[in-house]
This record gives sequence, structure tokens and C-alpha cells, in this order.
Amino acid sequence: HGATLVYNKDGSVSRKLEFREGKLTGISEFYRDGNLYATVPFIDGKLNGIATYYDAGGSKRMEAPFAHGILEGDMVLFSALGHIAKVIPHQAGKKQGIAKSYYPSGAILKTEPYLDNLLEGNVTQYYENGKVCAWHFYQRGKMMEGPRIFNQKSQELFTKF
Repeated sequence: HGATLVYNKDGSVSRKLEFREGKLTGISEFYRDGNLYATVPFIDGKLNGIATYYDAGGSKRMEAPFAHGILEGDMVLFSALGHIAKVIPHQAGKKQGIAKSYYPSGAILKTEPYLDNLLEGNVTQYYENGKVCAWHFYQRGKMMEGPRIFNQKSQELFTKF
């Protein structure tokens, strides 16, 4: 019961954990080379809430939502510059729904439809002005058609089936 520190061989802190009645509870911190790389929330021994991951410089790189130990909701990936780079929806621990990648400006770069963790439908890439750049069609995770590539005037330049 209470706070627990776990150390590396060199004496630096590896993990800071909080226990209540023998179960992880509260925010656990994980360190790599002396730098915080993750804060992970626990309730009664299960991941619950948003786990946040950082790069060696301390910049946030990912937020992953958990409910009762299972990935549930939108996982958000951040670029090295700090903008949202990608949002991946999860349901019951699987990719489910439309994942979106973004340009630094916030414009959509790519959409990827998922069904039960597999690509299902049109994966579409966009120019920053919103026009379609390319697409591929997937069924049960296998590319069935594409790529189809377009110029910025929406003229098709290349097709492979």
C-alpha cells in the first residue's frame, strides 16, 4: 500500500507506482534514461483514463484512452513539432472507424477506414488544399484496387488495379 519506486542498476528511477490494497491505483510514471516517457492511470489494477507518452525531449507524442484495461476511444499521435499528426479510433481494443492523419496546418492528409482492426474501404490521401491526391480500396485488410493517383486539378495520373 502506498508509493513504490523501482530503480535501474545505475540508481536512477525506472518507475513510480502507487498501490492501494495491492493494486495499482493513480498515475504511474515510467522513466527511460532519466526522462519521463509515460504517465499511465490505473484504477483497481486496470488501466483507466488517458495514458500519455513522451519523447526523450519531454514532448508529448501519444495519448491513448483506456477503459477497464482496454483501449477505448481516440488514440492521438503528435508530431515532433507538437501538432496532432493522427487520430485513430478504437473500440474494445481494436481499430474501429475512420483514422485521420493531418498536415501541420490541421488540414486532413489521409483517411483510413477500419473494421475490427483491418482496413476496410477507401484509404484516401489528400493534398493540403483538400483535393484527393490518391486512394486505394481495401477489403478485410487486403488492397483490392489502387493506387489511383490524381494531380491537384483532380485529373487522374495513374491507375493500377
